Amino acid sequence: MLIRRRDYRITGSLASGGRLAERMSKIEIGLGSMHINASVIAQGLALEPSLVQAMMRKGEITSLCERGVNEDAGRYRLTFFHKSRRFRLVVDGTGTVIQRSIVDFECPR
Repeated sequence: MLIRRRDYRITGSLASGGRLAERMSKIEIGLGSMHINASVIAQGLALEPSLVQAMMRKGEITSLCERGVNEDAGRYRLTFFHKSRRFRLVVDGTGTVIQRSIVDFECPR
């Protein structure tokens, strides 16, 4: 079970190039904060990286950051929401992404 909210910061997007796996391999974990690149969130929510920070400030992208306890101790779950889409990352204590999921709850027409 994952609980306990933490703060995190969004950093600027990476220059184009490089593989997604390389860009997604690390989330920086600091004292009471996490740093994630805007391009990672953008890819998960199918958005342009340059729009992520402004959309978060406007509340168009919301998020939740949780710290694992008990059997999930040492892990973090970062969840980002935009419209009907949910993007979730689970990272270990070093910031390595160990699980990634994208769900779109939009009803087909």
